[in-house]
Amino acid sequence: MTYGAGNVDIIAHSMGAFMLYNIATGCSFDARQGVDQDVPEPTDGLLPLSETPQFRHIVIAAGDVSVARFTKSYPMLRGLADDVTIYVTRNDPVLGKSVQLNDDRQRIGQGGPTASCWKIPAQ
Repeated sequence: MTYGAGNVDIIAHSMGAFMLYNIATGCSFDARQGVDQDVPEPTDGLLPLSETPQFRHIVIAAGDVSVARFTKSYPMLRGLADDVTIYVTRNDPVLGKSVQLNDDRQRIGQGGPTASCWKIPAQ
């Protein structure tokens, strides 16, 4: 087994995906503005991008991140790993509550009408 850079996987579940978003993009959460108020523009991120991905895989399960935030941050996440896999569930009651608390903004963990898993290659 090989250890070190490029041989690490990241698994983020639910709000862990929100933390991964903040780390990868350098965006911070301001409780005074609410969880999803005015999606900030990603900065350079807290994890430096390099010529080669730093991680093998990023796996997001039932991610509690708005689709708008994820869409803006995806290029940064994609540059960090060889691939990104997103597992979704259509009937998660916790994600349903999150949608209500966030002004009906869909979460990436909810997927679409037929999606159960998205595997997105880095290049």
